[in-house]
Amino acid sequence: MRSGRLQHDGSPVLEWCIGNVVGKPDRRGNLYPTKARPEQKIDAAVALVMAVGRSMTEPEQFTSIFERAELWMG
Repeated sequence: MRSGRLQHDGSPVLEWCIGNVVGKPDRRGNLYPTKARPEQKIDAAVALVMAVGRSMTEPEQFTSIFERAELWMG
């Protein structure tokens, strides 16, 4: 994200959630998203991180649910 390679469609909610994210290290040095204050929301930012992570794990193995034939055939 810091490199500017991740872009979105300008959603104000996503922008707000991303602005609320603070990286917190664990004992192993991994960073995970958290928020500085309880009233801040980061749900959309966490969903984005999860989606990017999922897309990076062998993307050719996954087929979109919208591409499956059983959705089109009753």
